[in-house]
Amino acid sequence: MKNNILTPSKTSSWLLAVVTLVFCFVHFPLFSNENETGKTITETEAEATSETEAEQESPEIVEPNEISEEERKERRGKIVKTDHQDGLFTLHRYYNKETLEYSFYVTNESYDNLNLTLKLTLEQMEAYPAPTVQLIIPPLGADIHLITAKPIDPYKSHRFGAQAEFKQGDPQAIHDGTYAPPFEKNRGYYLANAFFGNLSHKGKYAVDFNMPVGTMVCAAREGVVVRMKNDGNRGGPSPSFNDDGNYISILHRDGTYGNYAHFRQGGVLVKVGDTIEVGQEIGYSGNTGYSTGPHLHFDVSKANGRGGFTTLPFQFRKSDGTLLDPETGMTLVND
Repeated sequence: MKNNILTPSKTSSWLLAVVTLVFCFVHFPLFSNENETGKTITETEAEATSETEAEQESPEIVEPNEISEEERKERRGKIVKTDHQDGLFTLHRYYNKETLEYSFYVTNESYDNLNLTLKLTLEQMEAYPAPTVQLIIPPLGADIHLITAKPIDPYKSHRFGAQAEFKQGDPQAIHDGTYAPPFEKNRGYYLANAFFGNLSHKGKYAVDFNMPVGTMVCAAREGVVVRMKNDGNRGGPSPSFNDDGNYISILHRDGTYGNYAHFRQGGVLVKVGDTIEVGQEIGYSGNTGYSTGPHLHFDVSKANGRGGFTTLPFQFRKSDGTLLDPETGMTLVND
């Protein structure tokens, strides 16, 4: 029988998405329902996946597997389907005619960590290492094995469904760095808003430096640019301007992010995938987005495992090695 495929769907958050796929060897009806969290669940007359299924305690972290396309095909057999491809990751399904096995492999096409969960629902089939796996796929990690499934008895009808949920970032990241002032040497700027401050800083570890539009912003720590926006041209003292803010997000070696916001329109000087050194010029400050006046917003965050981010406390490091806790009202000098 022809495989039945349900069109992939995404939640409203671009950092969290669920892809539901169904493959079968006997015809059966299916439909999709939205549960309370917005995940798409595929149901059949015989069985339905459930949000009450046991979850993995924590995702396993895997290393990139460097093999050629020729070796991949020789080892794993023919690619019978690309089940998902969106610029963030590609999910391939391989079929081995000799062993009758279907194997799922993922390639992370982004410069960010990918937190991926793949769940199989099986009828007259078995899977290894398990029907559900959760892995942290490293940036640009290629051809990482997820699950292999095969029929218990190949002469009996069998079928399987697959649900892939992916989020960007590593929720297990352990923050281990300090930060240079995010501006040029021999400059100093007033810290108008520090940790758990006013407006957008309530409940967050973040700082705002009063800074005239067009001031050069420099990287506070080395890393790789994973997200940025450069075309915003509006700003104002309301959350309604949030989507208009220009920003840069840099992934650090420990899996955390340095986030810089409110650049002027066209003021971002880097692009996704660029490797950044500490002190490197990355853009010109501005007043775009949710902002009460020209300034630079800076924070450090990590993925929270639910499709969002959690800010983290941090210290600034001066040239003599002195560490400073950000405090509202202080002037930080990069000497």
